[in-house]
Amino acid sequence: PKNLISPIGQKMLMLQPEPNMPLNASGQNYTTERSVRNIDNRYMFKVDQVITGTNRLTFRFAEVPVTGVRAYIVGLPDWVPTETSTGTNIALSDTQIFGGTKVNELRLGFNRSSWVRRENDQQLSQNYFQQYGFPSFLDKGFPTILMQSQNSVLDFGTDPQTAEVDNSYQLTDIVNWVKGKHNLKFGFEAQEPQQNLLDVKNEAGTWGFSNTTTN
Repeated sequence: PKNLISPIGQKMLMLQPEPNMPLNASGQNYTTERSVRNIDNRYMFKVDQVITGTNRLTFRFAEVPVTGVRAYIVGLPDWVPTETSTGTNIALSDTQIFGGTKVNELRLGFNRSSWVRRENDQQLSQNYFQQYGFPSFLDKGFPTILMQSQNSVLDFGTDPQTAEVDNSYQLTDIVNWVKGKHNLKFGFEAQEPQQNLLDVKNEAGTWGFSNTTTN
């Protein structure tokens, strides 16, 4: 009976792709290949500045942002996540000569490793929970829906975001001193590591639809 057909399930069926192959002995009529598209736009710039005859300043900034877009169907009805990995390095050094026998080098460093696994850009572009009738406290994203397809090819959505951001701060000061026949070297180094984890699992819930029951 029509009144027993889920209106939400009907909306989900509208997102499913049309069959692209004859029905085989296993009851399958759709085939696809998993695709991965990597975007790697790394860059670096460095500045060396001679302040005076005894003072030199060096600054370097480097970043390696890599985005991997994985998909079966591409677009809104997809369940494989998009991953971004970004490595950032910032370094500043100040070299100062004193009296011709002493050299002091001050180094400041920052490293960041950022990894994010999330839904694709289209899925995060608006609140599809509200649009398709799924309850959620999230204001954007697409619901995770299991359609009981082989290898989950026709499932929808994934966790909105899982992230890990590791920061490392470094301060180093080294003094070189030529004293007669001796070459003295001393200094100190301080490091502060920082780890930030956002591991969100099934934050928005999971819905399942089959040809027999709905849960």
